[in-house]
Amino acid sequence: MSRRRPNNSISEMDYKERYSSGMLKVFDVIAKFATACAFIYAAYVAGQFESKVSGTTILSQREQAESQLRASMFQYLIDPIVGPLKEGERIPPDRERLLVELLTLNFHEHLEFKPLLEDLYKRLATDKSLSKEDAEIQQSRLRSVARRVIDRQITVLSVEAEKSGLQGYEPEQIYFKNSIGTNIGECYWTKETDESLLNGPAMPAALNEKVCVKSLDNAYLLEIILIEIDIQNHTCKISITIKDLPARTIVRVQEFTLTEFDFPFTDNTRIDNDHRFSLVIDNFLGIDFLPEEEITVGLRLLWFQKDFITSRERPLNYSEIRKLLNID
Repeated sequence: MSRRRPNNSISEMDYKERYSSGMLKVFDVIAKFATACAFIYAAYVAGQFESKVSGTTILSQREQAESQLRASMFQYLIDPIVGPLKEGERIPPDRERLLVELLTLNFHEHLEFKPLLEDLYKRLATDKSLSKEDAEIQQSRLRSVARRVIDRQITVLSVEAEKSGLQGYEPEQIYFKNSIGTNIGECYWTKETDESLLNGPAMPAALNEKVCVKSLDNAYLLEIILIEIDIQNHTCKISITIKDLPARTIVRVQEFTLTEFDFPFTDNTRIDNDHRFSLVIDNFLGIDFLPEEEITVGLRLLWFQKDFITSRERPLNYSEIRKLLNID
């Protein structure tokens, strides 16, 4: 009698079933682990995004609260300063000056005060209720407030420059004298490669002579020409030629009157998205002495950092916005 052979097909089927069942369990564990990891990562990303949004929201709420505080503060300050007025009557010049000073010192980052300051400056010069000496004192106080605001804004720009790696950044100092120049084709460089100062109080450029200044990254060249100095009104007529250095082309030429009420945050020139500059009056030297030809005007030129946006243009933290948008 022959030995009966075992049924291998049944054993093979059991083995395949156990193998398939084991593989399914492995895939099931991997799938569950991957799903858990995906949920954890999604929660992490959501938390990071929520943290950034919360930070921006807090900044926005803080600035809104500060604006409301200033508005409520001035609501109680303005009425006593202005006082009761008849219809069509203008407040006295000394009170208007005090009001304008308060507004300028507290809101210079958000509003453009140059037209208001210029109008009051002219009123003080022509108001018959003020003597000539009183008018000059009032005008001097207005100019002093303007210099304080300019210094504040320059400090902000210098701090932003240091954050970008430019340690000890200071505005370019430019000097002109009130006499006709002879070196019309020459260029008075503010700085050379060895950092030597060529345009200073001892060697100022004359009328119609060029002072040349490069941008911080050597992308643009500014040719600055003083056309006229108005001693009585403390203003200058300026011409600036903006040149693209790599392309060796002229971007544009512009002329404007520079006053002591031009502020960097509101009175600046945009060349492109990454280049913007502002030119402000620093001082008038020798204005109290004769002859007038010896008077020298000092200017300051400031370059803005490419990621700097004033509060007037966007009342949020610009650095946080750039981080949220992944802008380098």
